[in-house]
Amino acid sequence: MSDTTLKAVPFTPKTEGDRLALEIATTFGEKEKAPKYQALCAKYDLDIIKRVFFEVQRIPQEKIKRSKAALFTYLVKKYANR
Repeated sequence: MSDTTLKAVPFTPKTEGDRLALEIATTFGEKEKAPKYQALCAKYDLDIIKRVFFEVQRIPQEKIKRSKAALFTYLVKKYANR
């Protein structure tokens, strides 16, 4: 019987956006979701991404309903659509 499990390909940052995506994923404890953050960094302005990332880090966890990662994604989309 053959092994049909998929093996994760390591995320290797190549651009500033990639490096930022990896830093965000690592900070939020979601390193395996780095490609998700890479997509956000590619789609939205990096200045918005950085501003939201630092803003979310300053908010105490007990003031956040879901997670810092969820709040980060929400705020990036909200600020980008202003």
